[in-house]
Amino acid sequence: MATMRGVIRKIAGESKGYGFLRSQDGANDYFFHRSDVVGGMFEELNEGDTVEFEEGRASEKGLRAAAVRAMGARVA
Repeated sequence: MATMRGVIRKIAGESKGYGFLRSQDGANDYFFHRSDVVGGMFEELNEGDTVEFEEGRASEKGLRAAAVRAMGARVA
């Protein structure tokens, strides 16, 4: 799978354990679960953070990101 870049758009909170990101080109939004974040670093992610990810399996609810990794940069 190809690695893509994107920006964290929303984190639903530690208790819910999921969030949404938008691809760098702005074409697609992706759901991700804490289990999709490499190294168990879900709690370290913030809205606006730049991430790398792979496109996971799509469902009837939409696209899913897999292997989400923080890049360290934040987009305002």
